[in-house]
Amino acid sequence: MTHYEIRRISALSALKIGVLVGSVASLLPGFLLGLLLRWGVGTLRGWLESWVALTIPLTEVRFSLVDAMQLTDLLNRLQQFDERGVLLVVLVLLVALVLGGLLNGLFWWATAVLYNLITAVVGGLVVDMQSPEQAVAPPVHPGSTFRLEPSPPASPTPAAAAIAASAIRAWLIPAQQAGSQLPLAPGSTTIGSAPGNQIMLPGLAARHAEIRLENGRYILYDFSQGQTWVNGRALTAPNMLKPGFRVRLGSQEFLFQSE
Repeated sequence: MTHYEIRRISALSALKIGVLVGSVASLLPGFLLGLLLRWGVGTLRGWLESWVALTIPLTEVRFSLVDAMQLTDLLNRLQQFDERGVLLVVLVLLVALVLGGLLNGLFWWATAVLYNLITAVVGGLVVDMQSPEQAVAPPVHPGSTFRLEPSPPASPTPAAAAIAASAIRAWLIPAQQAGSQLPLAPGSTTIGSAPGNQIMLPGLAARHAEIRLENGRYILYDFSQGQTWVNGRALTAPNMLKPGFRVRLGSQEFLFQSE
């Protein structure tokens, strides 16, 4: 079981998706509205044209009720719209697509912004996911912590050292300290300044980031509210790491390497 915490939603992505969803959802209503409007214009035009020449009963006097009610301009406009035919339906459809996409996109954007404000205070939604192909991470004891300047650990037995070395398949190589490596645990590795992280680095958030091995791929998660970069790009979502990728945590830069 893997726990994912959704702490931030890209407002720009939400806007784009909202516009797309809103436009698609407005397609059928816009088409039906265009047909309804065309039928209404034609019906109203025919009704008013029947008023153009009226005969007073029992007399031969003919007069125009349209002229008497000063509806000539309205009749002319209705005639222009009615003559457009299919073009009127297409015009209404385009207006519905634009308005529907814009309004829905703004709603999704506002929802994402509100969610980000709430998660900044109370945290994000936690999603539990389990994959049958996901490797089961071995338990990591709180004392097994990697540091840039570690204190001399107790010497392990040769067998235990061989097993631990064989389990390590990825490293973070500090750009400021040539020759040093920070090994990543086979399951997940937490990085931050607080005790209990597998990699403790000064100057970072208490729980700054985490690198997880998921389905044979190393995924970097940011918990520092935008203080993590990969190849110069600030993280807004989990990012897959490949050998040679540059990872920046706060002001410290590393090179990711894996077998």
